[in-house]
Order: sequence, then structure tokens, then C-alpha cells
Amino acid sequence: MPELPEVEVIKQSLDKKIKFQKINKVLVRNRNLRFKVSKNFEFFLKNKKINKISRKSKYLIFHLNNNSFLIIHLGMSGTIHLVSKKNYCKNTNTSFYGFSSLPVKHNHILIFFKKYQIIYNDPRRFGFVKILKNKKNLEFFFRNVGPEPFNNKFKIFNKLIFAFGFIIFWNLTFRDYGSINRPITDNIFVIYSKFCKFFFWNNPWNK
Repeated sequence: MPELPEVEVIKQSLDKKIKFQKINKVLVRNRNLRFKVSKNFEFFLKNKKINKISRKSKYLIFHLNNNSFLIIHLGMSGTIHLVSKKNYCKNTNTSFYGFSSLPVKHNHILIFFKKYQIIYNDPRRFGFVKILKNKKNLEFFFRNVGPEPFNNKFKIFNKLIFAFGFIIFWNLTFRDYGSINRPITDNIFVIYSKFCKFFFWNNPWNK
């Protein structure tokens, strides 16, 4: 499964190449992804221009010029290939995850620009694409997604988790064992010991 760093690399790769580019054509070869691709997907995207590409969690967000959005999630095995008309056979993968060159099978969605094609490849088909018609729908879609790692909200959340975890670990350790040595070797407390060790070395108050 592509993790957050891979998705960030994909976002940056696409943003460099197709920002401000017009979508000339969309071809859907297989609509049976995790969620079925809507029937008007091609019609909706055609002639739209990409204002920018951003990321929220593991979701890629294409900001369109009519204030609508295209959401892409790669699922378990999805990759996005950026194919140049001049260099069709070179490395096409927009990330370091998966095959470097474009696979022959499982190319489900193709988006054509003037100089490039974006090809969504997904053997397991756990990924999906979704159109959101306005910012209100976008905000509703991400209502349950947590803050970004480098966001100020995340730093506050990190401090709260540190304080909460430390209190739990301290109380359980000295209430049931009387010292810190025994619970570290106890399987029951292995999660707590790892948690505590991690946050001692990554204390958010020291950042």
C-alpha cells in the first residue's frame, strides 16, 4: 500500500507537470473500482483546467478551474503514471512505489493533456476516484480526517497524546509493579513501554 510519503511524492510530481494544464480527453476502461466510477466522470472532467494538486492524508486532490475537485485514493496497489508523448517508454511512475515503467494490464483510467497522459493503474482495484462539485462537499468529505503531520493542530494533538500516554503508563507501572523494570519485560505492557520510549525520545515539548 502506498504510504503518505509516496503520496506526497506523487502530488509533487504531478503538480510540477500538469498544473494549469487543460484536460483534453478522459478514458475509463474499467469503472469497477472500490466505488464505481460515475457515468458522467469523463464528461465532467473534459476541458477542465488543473489549478493545482494538493494532498490530504493519502488522498490526492485535483483543484479544477470551476471550483470543483477530483479526489484520487490509490488503495492497496494503485499507482499513477505520468506518460510523456515524447518519452513513452521511460520511467513513468510518479513515485518510488510499484513498477517504474507502465504495466500493460490494469490501466483503468487515462486522462489526456496536451503533452502528457495520466494513467491510473490498480491491479487490486481497492482505490477510487470521486468528483466533488464544491468546497463545501470537499470539507464534508474530509470531516473525519485528522490534521496533517506538519500542521500546528497536529503539534497540539501530539502534546496531548504525550501527556495522556505518560499518565497512563506511569499509573499502570507503579500501581501494579512498583518499579519500571518489570513492566518493560512484561508482554502485557510492551505496547506501553514502546509508546513511552518513543515519546521520551520525540518529546513534543522539545521541538
